[in-house]
Amino acid sequence: MAVGLIPNPNKQESMAMAVQLLTQLEEAGEEVWVEGAAAARLERENHPFPSWEDNVRFAIVLGGDGTLLAAGRRLLGQNVPLVGVNLGRLGFLTELEVDELPRFLPKLLSGNYKVKQRSALAAAVIREGKQVVQKFAINDIVIARGAFARIINLETKINGEYVATYPADGIIISTSTGSTAYSLSAGGPLVDPCLEALVITPICAHTLYARSIVIKATDVVEITVRANRETTMLSIDGQEGFALANDDLVQVSRAEATLPLIELGSRSFYHRLRTRLSEGRL
Repeated sequence: MAVGLIPNPNKQESMAMAVQLLTQLEEAGEEVWVEGAAAARLERENHPFPSWEDNVRFAIVLGGDGTLLAAGRRLLGQNVPLVGVNLGRLGFLTELEVDELPRFLPKLLSGNYKVKQRSALAAAVIREGKQVVQKFAINDIVIARGAFARIINLETKINGEYVATYPADGIIISTSTGSTAYSLSAGGPLVDPCLEALVITPICAHTLYARSIVIKATDVVEITVRANRETTMLSIDGQEGFALANDDLVQVSRAEATLPLIELGSRSFYHRLRTRLSEGRL
């Protein structure tokens, strides 16, 4: 089976590292699969992501958390484990720093690693009784107001039971993995990514009682948008967007597929947490 290589084609540093790594992998006798724009820039055959299942044993992602999130969504459900090499600012999801890759590459190629499954989210938008779109996220689903300063009202239910209507700038539903992302910035709790949970965090709620809620991963969250004169957006991992209309219902639940991430024992979640917080990178 091949080794996948996923650089960020829009970053020069990522592509330069991909050239070096591609040479190393091929000299080690590995077949390397690359997809899309990166394949074109590396002058390699294009292997679209839908064909990677059962053909790629793992993939190396060269970039920051954003590059890994984008790759993870596109490969979701194909059971291709990903290992991230941090070329970005934060690197909370990536396993290795650039200078660690030469030391850990032999372990990768020999299969000497663990794979941890991370939960993902599925968000369906129901408009006038019909589903108009479904999106998948690794970190979070965000419903937020547009450019104007007016707050929006977000009627929130869990498993069909009414919880509250939040007058707010928006609301975040995150996985445990995503608890260190936007949810944290909005005052949400830090959650060990190994825990099966969802986190609901209002954004700048105009009320005294709004607090984050940690719920079971199997729960279903329903948010009805009440914003007659306001543009409201559905955001997927901060990378994809979909315009919402007044009275749209957004149903968020755990996705059936999970994201397999490779762990090499380079550092723990708590080590990342401690160093990122002390360095001011969160």
